[in-house]
Amino acid sequence: MDVVVIGGGLAGLRCATDLVAGGADVMVLEARNRVGGRVFSHRFANGQTCERGAEFIDRQHTEVLSLAESLGLRLTTRRPHPQDTVLVDAFGVFGTAAQASAMQRRVAAGRALRTEFMLPPDEVGDDFAQHVASLRPEGLREAHRIVGGNDQLATALARGLGDRLRLGVGVIDIDGDAGVVTVVGGERVVGTHIVAAVPLPPLSRMWQAMPAPLGAVSYGIGAKFSVQLHRRIWRDHDLSGSVLSDRAWGELWEATDDQPGDAGILTFLLSSHDGAAFATLPDAPRRMLAEIERFFPGGANLAGDQILTDWTNDPLSIGTYACFSTGQMLPAQAVMAQAMGKVWLAGEHADAFTGFMEGALRSGRATAARITAAH
Repeated sequence: MDVVVIGGGLAGLRCATDLVAGGADVMVLEARNRVGGRVFSHRFANGQTCERGAEFIDRQHTEVLSLAESLGLRLTTRRPHPQDTVLVDAFGVFGTAAQASAMQRRVAAGRALRTEFMLPPDEVGDDFAQHVASLRPEGLREAHRIVGGNDQLATALARGLGDRLRLGVGVIDIDGDAGVVTVVGGERVVGTHIVAAVPLPPLSRMWQAMPAPLGAVSYGIGAKFSVQLHRRIWRDHDLSGSVLSDRAWGELWEATDDQPGDAGILTFLLSSHDGAAFATLPDAPRRMLAEIERFFPGGANLAGDQILTDWTNDPLSIGTYACFSTGQMLPAQAVMAQAMGKVWLAGEHADAFTGFMEGALRSGRATAARITAAH
């Protein structure tokens, strides 16, 4: 075997696809019974979709846009909501962002940082925060979703790999010197190269020799809760469905603002420590429906199907995405840029577009190119 790829998310699938196109003998091992990793779309009975993981595509995400076009996938086009249609909920009262006090706006800004990084500002390195800001100029952010679900990117790449992809195969050990991957059940898969395309926290459990700068990388934590309402009641009040709150759940938005139909889906982003803790409460869904009722009276009675996805406690993710704290980014990047024995890294954490589908695809492509050049 030329290359063993661990992980069937966008990074692993992109890497494997490029290697196969170059003539390499490749096997992809994915522990889940689906592909996509943290790109995970949910489809409701009426055909509407929401994203349980990665959701938005920026205008400058050229790898995502190019792949979608090559696969014949259509994109939605989103526009910023006017400030008088967005609610700010702070200090026990709420009103539109246009009406909010200076103190409420400060609270909203703090919550927006938590939803960007999924950690509080004091746990985010200044160098990393500035780097991310440089990649996301105003006017280019959150411009698109993929019609029918973002995970179609992953399923399309997986189809092209055929039986080179093995689902439901979890890795328990990586020997980077010998090029041996041991899977659940004891089978050993040997490769000239190993591509580890999984998040760093679960990778540390498989790879005992993982370099210390990688194990030190912080990850955002949190969850998403989506509920489909039979009618978009927020529109009765000329509101967008978007709310920034100082409460534990953090942020709320309409996931179907670019989808047709009378029904609509609201998504809560439960970000950072308070949101991650809130997600574990047995009655968290009920509490979130009560919040919908608070903002949009009558909304709770319209609630239908609901889905909660807790990325913090998902053993194959153990977090949302990489978020470098002070002193972490440069040492980790130096390690990730090269092979470690026979092990190469791919994933959103290994690219400048950290935390995005764009970063996953870019890293997968770059790693495939490095392996090809090494031959």
